Amino acid sequence: MARKFSLLYRTCDGATVKASEENFNKNIMEDHHKNNRLMLYRKRMKLSQKDVAAILGLRSAGVLSRYERGASLPPLERALALEIVYRVPVAFLFPEHYESMRTQLRNTESQLQLVKQPALF
Repeated sequence: MARKFSLLYRTCDGATVKASEENFNKNIMEDHHKNNRLMLYRKRMKLSQKDVAAILGLRSAGVLSRYERGASLPPLERALALEIVYRVPVAFLFPEHYESMRTQLRNTESQLQLVKQPALF
């Protein structure tokens, strides 16, 4: 019989949290996949990697695993397909990439003083 465990740990704001094995594993998974939210939205849709691979017409789920781990980025066409399957904008799937690109472009715009209209996003 497998033993369950509980763990006490302190968060960055100093709060003490008691985590069960399930929550602890979930937190590790979230830390590992912080550069995108592909796994989060796939699981919200209750889809397996094999399901998504089949929907996208891929031979295997390995490529999706690489995307979820952050080992590679999907090309534009596949990113848009993931947006459609998961029913969320690409910016939600890759928030760090989006924010980085947005910041870089806004800085370039302000340096060039090309934009006369306030930014909406």
